[in-house]
Amino acid sequence: MRNKVMTQIDRNEEMVPPWEEFPDYERYTIGWRMGSGEDYLDCWYDFVEKLPDDYDTRLDYLKSHRPAPLNWCSHVFGVLSPDRKLEQKYGCNQAETIELLNLGLVEHDAAYHTWLKQQDDLKLPWYWFASKTPEEAARYHTREFWFLSRQLTTLRKHDDFSIEDLLEDMPSKWQSVELQLTTRQLGDLDPSSGLLTLARMLCAGSVLPPWELGLAPDDGTDSFEMDMGYVDAFRMWIMSAFDDDMLLRTMLQKTGIPDNWAEWIEEETDILQPRNL
Repeated sequence: MRNKVMTQIDRNEEMVPPWEEFPDYERYTIGWRMGSGEDYLDCWYDFVEKLPDDYDTRLDYLKSHRPAPLNWCSHVFGVLSPDRKLEQKYGCNQAETIELLNLGLVEHDAAYHTWLKQQDDLKLPWYWFASKTPEEAARYHTREFWFLSRQLTTLRKHDDFSIEDLLEDMPSKWQSVELQLTTRQLGDLDPSSGLLTLARMLCAGSVLPPWELGLAPDDGTDSFEMDMGYVDAFRMWIMSAFDDDMLLRTMLQKTGIPDNWAEWIEEETDILQPRNL
Protein backbone atom coordinates (compact mmCIF):
# COMPACT_ATOMS: atom_id res chain seq x y z
CA MET A 1 0.00 0.00 0.00
CA ARG A 2 2.69 2.51 1.01
CA ASN A 3 4.78 1.97 -2.15
CA LYS A 4 1.70 2.31 -4.36
CA VAL A 5 0.59 5.53 -2.70
CA MET A 6 4.09 7.03 -2.63
CA THR A 7 4.30 6.40 -6.37
CA GLN A 8 1.08 8.39 -6.74
CA ILE A 9 2.61 11.25 -4.77
CA ASP A 10 5.81 11.16 -6.84
CA ARG A 11 3.65 11.44 -9.96
CA ASN A 12 1.82 14.40 -8.41
CA GLU A 13 -1.41 12.43 -8.50
CA GLU A 14 -4.12 13.63 -6.14
CA MET A 15 -4.81 11.49 -3.10
CA VAL A 16 -8.34 10.84 -1.92
CA PRO A 17 -8.78 11.93 1.74
CA PRO A 18 -8.70 9.02 4.19
CA TRP A 19 -12.34 9.46 5.23
CA GLU A 20 -13.33 8.86 1.61
CA GLU A 21 -10.87 6.03 0.97
CA PHE A 22 -11.89 4.13 4.12
CA PRO A 23 -15.46 5.15 5.07
CA ASP A 24 -15.87 1.88 6.97
CA TYR A 25 -13.08 2.93 9.37
CA GLU A 26 -14.32 4.91 12.34
CA ARG A 27 -12.15 7.87 13.25
CA TYR A 28 -10.33 6.25 16.17
CA THR A 29 -10.12 2.66 15.00
CA ILE A 30 -6.85 0.81 15.44
CA GLY A 31 -6.95 0.43 11.66
CA TRP A 32 -5.35 3.89 11.38
CA ARG A 33 -2.41 2.69 13.48
CA MET A 34 -1.59 -0.51 11.61
CA GLY A 35 -1.75 -2.05 8.15
CA SER A 36 -3.12 -0.33 5.06
CA GLY A 37 -4.94 2.36 7.05
CA GLU A 38 -1.75 3.49 8.77
CA ASP A 39 0.19 3.46 5.49
CA TYR A 40 -2.50 5.44 3.70
CA LEU A 41 -2.84 8.04 6.45
CA ASP A 42 0.92 8.59 6.65
CA CYS A 43 1.16 9.01 2.87
CA TRP A 44 -1.81 11.38 2.87
CA TYR A 45 -0.08 13.56 5.48
CA ASP A 46 2.93 13.73 3.12
CA PHE A 47 0.64 14.61 0.22
CA VAL A 48 -1.08 17.39 2.16
CA GLU A 49 2.25 18.91 3.16
CA LYS A 50 3.12 19.28 -0.54
CA LEU A 51 -0.10 21.10 -1.42
CA PRO A 52 0.26 24.82 -2.25
CA ASP A 53 -0.16 26.98 0.83
CA ASP A 54 -2.93 29.20 -0.51
CA TYR A 55 -6.40 28.81 0.98
CA ASP A 56 -8.29 28.60 -2.32
CA THR A 57 -6.23 25.69 -3.67
CA ARG A 58 -6.71 23.73 -0.49
CA LEU A 59 -10.40 24.54 -0.38
CA ASP A 60 -10.77 23.35 -3.98
CA TYR A 61 -9.00 20.09 -3.10
CA LEU A 62 -11.35 19.40 -0.20
CA LYS A 63 -14.45 20.38 -2.18
CA SER A 64 -13.50 17.99 -4.98
CA HIS A 65 -13.98 15.07 -2.57
CA ARG A 66 -16.67 13.75 -0.28
CA PRO A 67 -17.33 15.75 2.91
CA ALA A 68 -15.67 14.42 6.04
CA PRO A 69 -17.51 13.12 9.10
CA LEU A 70 -17.73 15.66 11.91
CA ASN A 71 -15.11 13.92 14.02
CA TRP A 72 -12.53 14.61 11.28
CA CYS A 73 -13.00 18.40 11.68
CA SER A 74 -9.53 19.10 13.05
CA HIS A 75 -7.94 17.24 10.13
CA VAL A 76 -10.03 19.23 7.66
CA PHE A 77 -8.77 22.46 9.24
CA GLY A 78 -5.25 21.02 9.09
CA VAL A 79 -5.60 20.85 5.32
CA LEU A 80 -7.53 24.09 4.85
CA SER A 81 -5.64 26.38 7.24
CA PRO A 82 -2.61 24.53 8.64
CA ASP A 83 -1.40 27.53 10.64
CA ARG A 84 -4.75 28.12 12.33
CA LYS A 85 -4.85 27.36 16.04
CA LEU A 86 -8.10 25.69 17.06
CA GLU A 87 -9.86 26.62 20.27
CA GLN A 88 -9.48 23.24 21.96
CA LYS A 89 -6.75 20.63 22.13
CA TYR A 90 -8.75 17.81 20.57
CA GLY A 91 -11.31 18.20 17.81
CA CYS A 92 -13.29 21.34 17.03
CA ASN A 93 -15.68 23.41 19.06
CA GLN A 94 -19.22 24.15 17.96
CA ALA A 95 -18.41 27.37 16.07
CA GLU A 96 -15.55 25.74 14.16
CA THR A 97 -17.71 22.75 13.27
CA ILE A 98 -20.51 25.01 12.01
CA GLU A 99 -17.96 26.88 9.90
CA LEU A 100 -16.98 23.65 8.13
CA LEU A 101 -20.60 22.57 7.80
CA ASN A 102 -21.39 25.86 6.07
CA LEU A 103 -18.46 25.33 3.69
CA GLY A 104 -19.74 21.84 2.87
CA LEU A 105 -16.46 20.26 3.99
CA VAL A 106 -18.01 18.12 6.73
CA GLU A 107 -21.42 16.53 6.85
CA HIS A 108 -23.65 14.71 9.29
CA ASP A 109 -23.71 10.97 8.59
CA ALA A 110 -21.09 11.49 5.86
CA ALA A 111 -19.39 8.10 6.10
CA TYR A 112 -22.50 6.04 5.35
CA HIS A 113 -23.32 8.04 2.24
CA THR A 114 -19.69 7.84 1.10
CA TRP A 115 -19.71 4.08 1.65
CA LEU A 116 -23.04 3.69 -0.16
CA LYS A 117 -21.75 5.50 -3.25
CA GLN A 118 -18.91 2.97 -3.42
CA GLN A 119 -21.18 -0.10 -3.47
CA ASP A 120 -21.59 -1.60 -6.93
CA ASP A 121 -23.84 -4.34 -5.61
CA LEU A 122 -25.05 -5.89 -2.37
CA LYS A 123 -22.17 -7.60 -0.54
CA LEU A 124 -23.54 -10.01 2.02
CA PRO A 125 -21.61 -10.26 5.28
CA TRP A 126 -20.57 -13.91 5.12
CA TYR A 127 -18.18 -12.95 2.33
CA TRP A 128 -16.33 -10.50 4.55
CA PHE A 129 -12.97 -11.38 6.09
CA ALA A 130 -13.24 -12.97 9.56
CA SER A 131 -17.02 -13.31 9.31
CA LYS A 132 -17.64 -17.04 9.39
CA THR A 133 -20.50 -16.44 11.82
CA PRO A 134 -22.92 -13.56 12.48
CA GLU A 135 -21.20 -13.02 15.82
CA GLU A 136 -17.83 -12.51 14.10
CA ALA A 137 -19.32 -10.04 11.63
CA ALA A 138 -20.97 -8.10 14.46
CA ARG A 139 -17.70 -8.02 16.41
CA TYR A 140 -15.13 -7.32 13.69
CA HIS A 141 -17.23 -5.49 11.07
CA THR A 142 -19.66 -3.61 13.31
CA ARG A 143 -19.62 -0.41 11.28
CA GLU A 144 -19.87 -2.11 7.89
CA PHE A 145 -22.63 -4.40 9.21
CA TRP A 146 -24.56 -1.29 10.29
CA PHE A 147 -24.08 0.32 6.87
CA LEU A 148 -25.28 -2.88 5.19
CA SER A 149 -28.30 -2.97 7.49
CA ARG A 150 -29.24 0.54 6.40
CA GLN A 151 -28.67 -0.32 2.75
CA LEU A 152 -30.97 -3.33 3.09
CA THR A 153 -33.66 -1.21 4.72
CA THR A 154 -33.70 1.02 1.64
CA LEU A 155 -33.60 -1.86 -0.84
CA ARG A 156 -36.49 -3.63 0.88
CA LYS A 157 -38.74 -0.70 -0.02
CA HIS A 158 -38.39 -1.57 -3.71
CA ASP A 159 -41.01 -3.94 -5.10
CA ASP A 160 -38.49 -5.69 -7.33
CA PHE A 161 -36.05 -6.51 -4.50
CA SER A 162 -36.02 -10.04 -3.10
CA ILE A 163 -33.39 -11.02 -0.59
CA GLU A 164 -34.34 -14.70 -0.80
CA ASP A 165 -32.58 -14.89 -4.16
CA LEU A 166 -29.35 -13.81 -2.49
CA LEU A 167 -29.43 -16.39 0.30
CA GLU A 168 -28.89 -19.52 -1.79
CA ASP A 169 -25.21 -19.62 -0.84
CA MET A 170 -25.74 -18.73 2.82
CA PRO A 171 -23.35 -20.82 4.96
CA SER A 172 -24.96 -23.05 7.56
CA LYS A 173 -23.37 -21.02 10.38
CA TRP A 174 -25.35 -17.99 9.21
CA GLN A 175 -28.74 -19.68 9.34
CA SER A 176 -29.21 -18.30 12.86
CA VAL A 177 -30.11 -14.94 11.25
CA GLU A 178 -32.11 -16.23 8.27
CA LEU A 179 -35.44 -15.36 9.91
CA GLN A 180 -34.34 -11.77 10.43
CA LEU A 181 -33.02 -11.40 6.88
CA THR A 182 -36.09 -12.84 5.19
CA THR A 183 -38.92 -11.54 7.38
CA ARG A 184 -37.39 -8.62 9.35
CA GLN A 185 -38.86 -10.19 12.49
CA LEU A 186 -36.49 -10.17 15.45
CA GLY A 187 -37.66 -13.51 16.81
CA ASP A 188 -36.38 -14.68 20.19
CA LEU A 189 -33.55 -12.55 21.55
CA ASP A 190 -31.17 -13.60 24.30
CA PRO A 191 -29.44 -10.50 25.72
CA SER A 192 -26.75 -12.68 27.28
CA SER A 193 -25.60 -13.49 23.73
CA GLY A 194 -24.88 -9.90 22.86
CA LEU A 195 -23.21 -10.30 19.48
CA LEU A 196 -25.83 -12.69 18.10
CA THR A 197 -28.56 -10.36 19.36
CA LEU A 198 -26.90 -7.39 17.66
CA ALA A 199 -26.40 -9.39 14.45
CA ARG A 200 -30.07 -10.39 14.37
CA MET A 201 -31.14 -6.79 14.89
CA LEU A 202 -28.86 -5.59 12.11
CA CYS A 203 -30.19 -8.25 9.75
CA ALA A 204 -33.75 -7.23 10.60
CA GLY A 205 -32.92 -3.54 10.23
CA SER A 206 -33.98 -2.63 13.77
CA VAL A 207 -31.44 -2.08 16.57
CA LEU A 208 -33.29 -1.92 19.88
CA PRO A 209 -31.82 -0.02 22.83
CA PRO A 210 -31.06 -2.23 25.83
CA TRP A 211 -33.66 -0.56 28.06
CA GLU A 212 -36.34 -1.97 25.77
CA LEU A 213 -35.02 -5.43 26.64
CA GLY A 214 -35.30 -4.74 30.36
CA LEU A 215 -31.56 -4.21 30.82
CA ALA A 216 -29.81 -1.72 33.08
CA PRO A 217 -26.45 0.04 32.58
CA ASP A 218 -25.00 -2.11 35.37
CA ASP A 219 -25.59 -5.17 33.19
CA GLY A 220 -22.58 -4.13 31.12
CA THR A 221 -19.22 -5.64 32.05
CA ASP A 222 -16.93 -3.48 29.88
CA SER A 223 -16.25 -6.48 27.65
CA PHE A 224 -15.18 -6.62 24.03
CA GLU A 225 -14.91 -10.41 24.02
CA MET A 226 -16.96 -12.75 21.84
CA ASP A 227 -19.13 -13.72 24.82
CA MET A 228 -20.13 -10.13 25.67
CA GLY A 229 -23.72 -9.39 26.65
CA TYR A 230 -26.00 -7.02 24.80
CA VAL A 231 -25.22 -3.90 26.85
CA ASP A 232 -21.58 -4.18 25.81
CA ALA A 233 -22.52 -5.05 22.22
CA PHE A 234 -24.80 -2.00 22.09
CA ARG A 235 -21.98 0.21 23.37
CA MET A 236 -19.61 -1.22 20.75
CA TRP A 237 -22.19 -0.55 18.03
CA ILE A 238 -22.53 3.11 19.07
CA MET A 239 -18.76 3.57 19.19
CA SER A 240 -18.31 1.98 15.76
CA ALA A 241 -21.34 3.20 13.85
CA PHE A 242 -21.69 6.91 14.63
CA ASP A 243 -19.37 9.83 13.89
CA ASP A 244 -21.64 12.46 15.43
CA ASP A 245 -24.72 12.44 17.61
CA MET A 246 -27.47 13.66 15.28
CA LEU A 247 -28.65 10.33 13.82
CA LEU A 248 -28.15 8.44 17.08
CA ARG A 249 -30.05 11.05 19.09
CA THR A 250 -32.93 10.99 16.58
CA MET A 251 -33.13 7.20 16.74
CA LEU A 252 -32.99 6.94 20.51
CA GLN A 253 -35.41 9.77 21.21
CA LYS A 254 -38.10 7.83 19.34
CA THR A 255 -38.01 5.33 22.19
CA GLY A 256 -37.34 7.85 24.94
CA ILE A 257 -33.93 7.71 26.62
CA PRO A 258 -34.09 7.15 30.38
CA ASP A 259 -31.84 9.63 32.19
CA ASN A 260 -29.55 6.93 33.55
CA TRP A 261 -29.05 5.52 30.06
CA ALA A 262 -28.38 8.96 28.54
CA GLU A 263 -25.68 9.51 31.16
CA TRP A 264 -24.25 6.05 30.51
CA ILE A 265 -24.10 6.58 26.74
CA GLU A 266 -22.31 9.90 27.11
CA GLU A 267 -19.83 8.52 29.65
CA GLU A 268 -19.14 5.27 27.82
CA THR A 269 -19.08 6.45 24.21
CA ASP A 270 -18.57 10.26 24.29
CA ILE A 271 -21.17 10.59 21.54
CA LEU A 272 -24.33 12.13 23.06
CA GLN A 273 -22.94 15.61 23.57
CA PRO A 274 -25.10 18.49 24.87
CA ARG A 275 -25.25 20.28 21.54
CA ASN A 276 -27.40 20.34 18.45
CA LEU A 277 -25.43 21.10 15.27
